[in-house]
Amino acid sequence: MFNEIRKITLTAILISNVMILLPVFGESEIMKSLELIANKGNTNAQLSLGKMYYDGLYTSQDYKKALFWFEKASNNGSAIAQMYTGECYYYGLGTEKNYKNALSWLEKSATQNNKKACGYLAEFYYSGNEGVTKDYKKAFSWAQKASIHTLNGDAQFLLGIMYYKGEGTDKDYKKAIKWLTKSAVQSWNREAQLYLGTIYYNGEGVAKDYKNALHYFEDAAMQGSTEAQIKLGIMFYKGEGTPMDKPAAEFLLRKSMEDGNEVGKKLYEKYNLAELVKDNTLK
Repeated sequence: MFNEIRKITLTAILISNVMILLPVFGESEIMKSLELIANKGNTNAQLSLGKMYYDGLYTSQDYKKALFWFEKASNNGSAIAQMYTGECYYYGLGTEKNYKNALSWLEKSATQNNKKACGYLAEFYYSGNEGVTKDYKKAFSWAQKASIHTLNGDAQFLLGIMYYKGEGTDKDYKKAIKWLTKSAVQSWNREAQLYLGTIYYNGEGVAKDYKNALHYFEDAAMQGSTEAQIKLGIMFYKGEGTPMDKPAAEFLLRKSMEDGNEVGKKLYEKYNLAELVKDNTLK
């Protein structure tokens, strides 16, 4: 009995301190010990090995080996491993792409409340791609669950868009702004920033607020959004939320063209700045 407790204790110490022990005892010894424990069915050891091979941490990156250990841990019920297994099948990491397997493992993980897996499912059902039937209600439900996690900016963005468009739920601008703001601020999601800029500029569900619109367009433009560059350029030309600045307007419109925005290119080539404003491009 004492020896069994001692083995369990040593196993727990090894797994929980693997990153500290690796530099001390060396990659080879630690990996051998982990594999020995993992082969005896220890889920945490299997998950640790999977993540180490997946990230190439203290060993060569090997997606095939990562998937091998993730699947073992997944079959033992690890929600994190199930999420990684779903990722591997979705992206074809260490195996052929298999969307059916990806969906199956992600659903198992999401059922255990893994927020990242919930986010994947929200995207699957929203887009309706890869053999999944488009279902806005399911997408909305999974996006809600995923968005509880403060760092899941993509899910928060999707939830905001669904409230904004009334997809899978009633249209609600206040809730749209709430979730888009979380995504824009916490995760620096440029698409959320672009939507917020447009909402505040047009006054959708809120009073028109050019300063807020300018703020979010600037954030999105800094991250390379050519659409935000166009909208920001027009605001500088019109002096909305900022003093009029025609050189800045010209620079931003030209930048959007140089960055490959076809709309920006056509507008820059076809019109002068005054005519651009008349086109009301912001809407």
